[in-house]
Amino acid sequence: MKLFKILLTIALGAIIVSASAQTLSKQQTKDVKKQAKAFTKEGWKVNPGSLSLEAQMLAAAQAQYELDQEGMPKWVIGEGKSVGSFYDAARASALQNAQSEMVRNMETELAAIATNSMIAVQKSASNTDDVNKIKQEAKSRIGKRLPRQRILLEAFRELPGGKVECLLRIAITQTAAQKAASTLVEEIIAESANESK
Repeated sequence: MKLFKILLTIALGAIIVSASAQTLSKQQTKDVKKQAKAFTKEGWKVNPGSLSLEAQMLAAAQAQYELDQEGMPKWVIGEGKSVGSFYDAARASALQNAQSEMVRNMETELAAIATNSMIAVQKSASNTDDVNKIKQEAKSRIGKRLPRQRILLEAFRELPGGKVECLLRIAITQTAAQKAASTLVEEIIAESANESK
C-alpha cells in the first residue's frame, strides 16, 4: 500500500510537471532551426565552449513563449546589436542596447507601479504630472537597477574592415523585474517627498 502511494505520487508529479512545461511546437522548432541556418550562412558564430547557435536560438524562443502559473509571460526579454572595432566593445554596446529594449518593454509595468504606489502613499493618482515624473525618473534609472540577466543568445560575426558585430538577447523573470521596479518607484516617491518638505 505504501509503495502504491509513492508510485501514485511520483506519477501525479510527472503529469503536473509535463503539463506545466511549455514546449515549442514542431513548426516553431522548425522555423527556429531554419533561422539558425540562415544566421550561420550570414557568418554568425558563437564563442568557443558555448552552446551551438541553434541551441541558443531554441532556448531563446522557448523563453519567449514560456508562461507563468497565471498565463502571463514569464520573462522580460531585450535584444541588442552593435558593431565595434573589437569584440568586447561591440558586446558591451549590444548589452546596453538589450537593456534599453528591456526597459522599453517594462514601460507599461512602470506606469502601473507608479500609479499604484502614488495611491498607496495616499497621494492623488489623478495628478498625472506626478505619475509621469515618477515614471520618467524610473525609466532613466531602472536600467542600472535590473537584477542579473540571463543571456539567452550571444553571437558575433566579423565584418569587412576588421569590425565585429555582436548580437545579445537577454532576459529577466517578470517577478524580478516587478520587484526591482517597485523598489525603485518607492525610493523615487520617498525622495520626492523629502524634497517637497
